[in-house]
Amino acid sequence: MKRIMNSRLLVIIAATMAAALLSFAATGVAMGTNFATHSATADAQGAADPQMAQDAEMLLAEKGFVRVPTIEEASRMVGYRVARPAFIPEGFSDLSKIWVTENKPSRSRSVMQTWVSKDGSSHVMLVNDPVCRGIGGEPAEVAGIAGERAFFGTETGRTSPLLVLFWRDGDISYNLVGIMAGPLDESALNRMALSVTAE
Repeated sequence: MKRIMNSRLLVIIAATMAAALLSFAATGVAMGTNFATHSATADAQGAADPQMAQDAEMLLAEKGFVRVPTIEEASRMVGYRVARPAFIPEGFSDLSKIWVTENKPSRSRSVMQTWVSKDGSSHVMLVNDPVCRGIGGEPAEVAGIAGERAFFGTETGRTSPLLVLFWRDGDISYNLVGIMAGPLDESALNRMALSVTAE
């Protein structure tokens, strides 16, 4: 159970901390939400605030996140082939931000990729993680194999809850997290999961 909770926390913390990813401003439940809100909007407009971007980078660095330029570089850092989706939902930028972080106490490394919709209303995160064994969600078919599915935020009445899809393929687990808003729906997130491959 402790491992499941840690895995769930990894997803939630990463989601709320990533400057390009999740905006919980409506509920005000997490540190770094202003970074997320403004960075997502700026990314969508193609005009990021340099100071805000620098502050977000510093915040992530304090939490052990390292920004890397390419999937290939991320793979070299973590010692395994990092997977990414071939399908990006319509309305999202094809470019992702890539972060590497170390899991404690295992010292294994995870990779987080983030995408923002062009209108700034929705965000997606994919985590490659060798440690995670589950998220405590309901059993579901994900990416063509047995996995888990969980909604977060529905109990608080959020109009745009988070959907988390989990599956494990070989030695690596995948957490795909999306805000169900704007151009993103459950069908698109499932299609994205199905397209995830390690090159």
